[in-house]
Amino acid sequence: MSLFNSLLRHLSDGKPHLLSDLASQLHIDEQSLSAMLAECQSDGLDLQWDECVRWHDPTEPLSRSKIRHAMTSRFNGEVSVAYKVGSTNQQLRDDFQHQKIWLAEMQSSGRGRRGRRWFSPPAANIYLSLGWRFNSTVTELSGLSLAVGMKLIEALQPYAKGKLAVKWPNDIYLDERKLAGILIESVPRGESQTEMIIGIGVNVSMQSADQLDQPWTYLGRNQDRLDRSLLVAAILDALFNFLADDTMLAGELIDTYIQHHWADYDVLEGRSVSVIDGEQELLGVAAGIDEHYNFLLRTPDGLRAFCSADVSLRLARETSE
Repeated sequence: MSLFNSLLRHLSDGKPHLLSDLASQLHIDEQSLSAMLAECQSDGLDLQWDECVRWHDPTEPLSRSKIRHAMTSRFNGEVSVAYKVGSTNQQLRDDFQHQKIWLAEMQSSGRGRRGRRWFSPPAANIYLSLGWRFNSTVTELSGLSLAVGMKLIEALQPYAKGKLAVKWPNDIYLDERKLAGILIESVPRGESQTEMIIGIGVNVSMQSADQLDQPWTYLGRNQDRLDRSLLVAAILDALFNFLADDTMLAGELIDTYIQHHWADYDVLEGRSVSVIDGEQELLGVAAGIDEHYNFLLRTPDGLRAFCSADVSLRLARETSE
């Protein structure tokens, strides 16, 4: 556990702590502690300090031991919990390991699809990346993002006050507002093996975000504070139990799962949507997905198929994606 993670753990009771006592508990001097507190405050933590320091409205920090204890699957990969990283996906790109988990309290350079910034304030949400090695090609795994989204819903629905659904290709909506996003990056290894980095971001207790330009929400809205470590355990169990299923090849497993369940999770089916393809904006009605998991748009000129890498998509009533 890093010094910053230890600091959050000490302050998470919401009580005032003498700087001298806190420095002693962390085995550092008060000057170093003040520098850490200043950095945390700059990162966005609501800290108040003089001779004492207090974290106003704290959250329970992520706990690797609590995550492990709460998991029910046979997952035995390494779990790393950091205070701050550039992005959890990048941590795995720099040092990929099968079944390796990276978690962070915040990201300084979080990324979404098509290079968009993923807003990542400290100690409020879940920023998680999982490395998984498949004995399949990238093409055979083209439905992975949709399947992961559906499994994420299975994990989170017991904690949600409302209905969860997938917005093609990689967003999770709660009552018509964005709750979570998925970013999957591939590293091909030879002809029949692919290393995948499955990145997941979930809004848990983030109550303000002026930087976001679309309707959004958070899982803890209108309920008691949720324990993010327990949420992480539920997510990892759902993903591991699915990905570790060896009854069929990974591509076949993903295809079968989507074919049987996609209609139950699709938030767009039958609704008016806008597809932005470069400089062109097309209006139509969402008509599901095709066998290659492209988005289908019904227009006056007929049915059009769009690849997730090419377009932005929004409900017609939204002002931006």
